[in-house]
Amino acid sequence: MKDGERLGDLVGLEGGHIVARRPHVAWLTIEENGEIKLTQMKVAAEVAAAEFDRMCAGMRVEQDLAELDEDELVAWNGLRDPIVKDIQRGQLVISEAGLAVYTPLGGKALTFNPPTGATLMALEAHGKGKDVSNMVAAMADMTGVGKGEFSRMPARDFQACGRLARLFLADQ
Repeated sequence: MKDGERLGDLVGLEGGHIVARRPHVAWLTIEENGEIKLTQMKVAAEVAAAEFDRMCAGMRVEQDLAELDEDELVAWNGLRDPIVKDIQRGQLVISEAGLAVYTPLGGKALTFNPPTGATLMALEAHGKGKDVSNMVAAMADMTGVGKGEFSRMPARDFQACGRLARLFLADQ
C-alpha cells in the first residue's frame, strides 16, 4: 500500500499513516507476508452491545453504571469496549445460556463458565506477585482447558481471554 492509496472505501494511507474511514465496520490485519488485509465486522455494533449485555446477565455480572464514579466508568468502558469488538469480529459468541465462547486465531473454541470457589482459589495458586500466572490458573479453571493452551495463544487472544476473566471476576 502506497501513500494516498486506498484499500476499499474504508481505509487509506495518508502521510504514511493508516486511516480508517469507518473503524466500526472493519479492521485491519497484517498477514505474515506483510500484506495488509481489510476484514469486515461480522456483527453490527448494536447487536454486539446487546449480546454483551446478555452475556453479563448470563454470567451474573453487575452492570449498574449509575453507582460508578468517573474513573470507574472509564475502567468499565475500557474493559467492555474491546469485548464488544471481539463480538463484532465474530471471535466471541454468546451461547444460548449466556456463556462467552471465545475462539482464538487458529485455535479451538473456549467456553467460559461462571467462576466458582475453585476459580477464586486459583487466583492465589502461585502467590502474591504472580498476577499473570494466577490469572491463567483462573482462566484454565473457568474454561476447563490446561494452562498450556493459553501459553500458546497469540498475545491478542490471550489478552482477550484475560479481559473476559477480569469481567467475570470483577464482583468476586
